[in-house]
Amino acid sequence: MDFINGQQNASIPESDLDLDSLIKCINDLHSVELKVQDEARRRLGNIADVRLTTLLAELSTHDDPELRCEAAGMLASISHGSAFPILMVLVKDSDPIVRGVACGLLQVVDNAAAIQTLLEAAASDADADVRLNAIWTLAKIGDSGCIERLKRIAAQDSATGMEGRRIDTAANEAILAIMKRDS
Repeated sequence: MDFINGQQNASIPESDLDLDSLIKCINDLHSVELKVQDEARRRLGNIADVRLTTLLAELSTHDDPELRCEAAGMLASISHGSAFPILMVLVKDSDPIVRGVACGLLQVVDNAAAIQTLLEAAASDADADVRLNAIWTLAKIGDSGCIERLKRIAAQDSATGMEGRRIDTAANEAILAIMKRDS
């Protein structure tokens, strides 16, 4: 079953690659049938990186938040450089799930602009789960320059995410992870 449109998937010829074909391949990756998943992986593997990157960038602006998340994840996995500007936009997406996914994916970029954006999201995003994802990613790629800001977040934000995880606890754990990694 197609996880977006609820219909059975069919094979798409490589010559017909467009945004709809890419969405179809993404749907096929979520099929319960292993043969359909394998065919989708084969099809995606045959697409030239430049064309795929262009389509994924286009898909990252799709109306469906699930597709924006899928596009961001695929783009981050094949082209970190191309993913960076798109992830920076998606961190400010209207959908909190998309924002959270984008925060998590910024770990593949690991640069000063990503760290600054993550600090801003950790401190001020309206959604506690997005703040938690930003903090989790900072624990992975943050540096000693993040510690003071994370201390302020830990002192000021005791909200909890959907799974009961507290922001202040996560911020303190991120500080410890950064200090351990930088020592």
